[in-house]
Parts: sequence; C-alpha cells; structure tokens
Amino acid sequence: MQSMNYGELPTRQQFRKHFKRIVHPWVANHSFQMHLKGSDASCAEEHAGSNYYGGDNDYDVDELWHILVSLHTAYDQGSDCAGDLASSILYVLDFEWI
Repeated sequence: MQSMNYGELPTRQQFRKHFKRIVHPWVANHSFQMHLKGSDASCAEEHAGSNYYGGDNDYDVDELWHILVSLHTAYDQGSDCAGDLASSILYVLDFEWI
C-alpha cells in the first residue's frame, strides 16, 4: 500500500503501475469495474460528468484516471463527497489517503 496525504493524487505513472498490478491479473478485459449507488453515484455524476447509475461500469486506466482527476478537482473546490469517493477508488488500487 502506498500512503499519501489526504487529497494528494499519485503521479499518472504510479497510477498506471498500480492499476496494471491490481486490475490486470484478475479481470479479463483489464478494466476497473465500478458500481455506484445513491450519494456516491450522485457525487460522481455531479463532479465527473457521466451516468453512473444503472449497473456496472467498466473503465480502462485512462478513463479511471480522468474520473479521479475530476473528483480531485472537485475536492479541491470544497466537495467532501468527491474526496471521499476518490479516496475509496484509490484504496482499491492500493493507495491510501491519510
């Protein structure tokens, strides 16, 4: 697990490395599956600009990176839900915000 200050994004290279190590061995299409509900889905829709309701969504490394950057920007602008969601996604990929 790589620990970072709360609100800090890894470099894109670090993110790609973790994504490949965590996602590729387990998922046939090498994509990150995310199923958001309730307030998490609403937060993602508001700050990452896509439809997150209605089933599992698959994201490749670049798509997920763009979602995280959008959530990070929203967190920097005061959205606690965006910070919480970004932290949760990063945790699955073996990053920890402390």
